[in-house]
Amino acid sequence: MRTITLKTAKAIAADWHGGQWSALYAFASGGLLNTAQEPLCLAEVLENLNENGVSKRQTKRLQMLKTYFESKVPKDIEQ
Repeated sequence: MRTITLKTAKAIAADWHGGQWSALYAFASGGLLNTAQEPLCLAEVLENLNENGVSKRQTKRLQMLKTYFESKVPKDIEQ
């Protein structure tokens, strides 16, 4: 699976965030991912993936976002 761009990652996060105080909302708003936010973003993505009724297309988009977060090595993440 190819890695998505920051713009695409932010768009997917905006579609799936859990509200104004969620990690995905913060990422979608600012595009920054720090070491504290990364596990929270991944957890929120996994929570959405485990929901019933998620279409194949949306599952694919969430998987791409998960891959994006997992591909961010510490040097790519704001400290």
